[in-house]
Amino acid sequence: MDQVLYSTPDNPAPENRTEGFFETHDGHQLRYAVFRSSALVAKGTVVILHGRNEYIEKYFETIRDLTAKGLWVATFDMRGQGGSQRLLKSRNHGHIRRFVDYERDLDTFLEKVVLPDTRLPFYLLAHSTGGLIALSAAPYLTTRIDRMVLSAPFIGLTGQSASPRVIRALAGTLTALGLGFLPLTSKLKEPNFSDNPLTSDEHRFERNVAMMKAHPELTLGPPTARWLIEAFRTMDRVTSPYHLFSITIDHRHRPDAGRCRALHGAGAALALFPRRPVGANQRRPSRDLPGTGYLPRRRSCRPPRLHSRQRRRRKPGRRRPRHVTRPLLLTGRLARLIKDQQG
Repeated sequence: MDQVLYSTPDNPAPENRTEGFFETHDGHQLRYAVFRSSALVAKGTVVILHGRNEYIEKYFETIRDLTAKGLWVATFDMRGQGGSQRLLKSRNHGHIRRFVDYERDLDTFLEKVVLPDTRLPFYLLAHSTGGLIALSAAPYLTTRIDRMVLSAPFIGLTGQSASPRVIRALAGTLTALGLGFLPLTSKLKEPNFSDNPLTSDEHRFERNVAMMKAHPELTLGPPTARWLIEAFRTMDRVTSPYHLFSITIDHRHRPDAGRCRALHGAGAALALFPRRPVGANQRRPSRDLPGTGYLPRRRSCRPPRLHSRQRRRRKPGRRRPRHVTRPLLLTGRLARLIKDQQG
């Protein structure tokens, strides 16, 4: 039997686990693992959704911490990356046909692995691209997931040499021409701790680099144009007020540092549209459970309101009768007709 999970001397795989592959709705094989706690009574199961170019082995330390707290952990490699089946002949290209495939893979994982083989209640811990997937699928996970924690969800593209508008235009053009399988760049930057924007812990950084060098088949290169355009469309949808208000799962959003200054661009959408109030049939979240609590409202991060002097004023001498319906709600021609009949 081929090895499913990989270990390095400084990153051993946690014990007491089940590993294997499950089949998606369209026939792809995705690698998964379930890690059990040694506690006699489990406190629940944490489903981990990781980011792009990540894999199960990068979360071994987090998994050990969660199982030590009495929680089970279930996670899988997303399609096209890690130890799961790749979608293109070039294994180095991160590709997706439709972003909804990620959501359907999560639904299949919950149905085939999590529900029958783990312990209630279920929590969702998502990072980066996994956070975007969780946000997109959240309205349909209300009956399955009790709590949801998002770490730096991928709702904006920053740190690139070109602007997001230019990247979106190029990706859309290539996709429209039938070249969505091509990446916008072929440059692969050598990992260097001194200029990495992700961590200040050199030991953990070198541990991840060692895993990449020991098992390069798990790594992934730049995304394709199709992947980018699907991600942009999903970002537009999940940051809309209608979508955010439809999320009824108790959630906590932890943006990265400095996200408040980018609030009106691509950041902190959940801070703008907080979760609906708790009703009589909803439990108030407990601070003792992971991923619960309310996001504090920041006065400095509220969207700008229209000043009273900037609002449209009614011209003097045009006072409407009290019994007449407001003309602003009617077309101009119909409003004039009603006014003439009453005059």
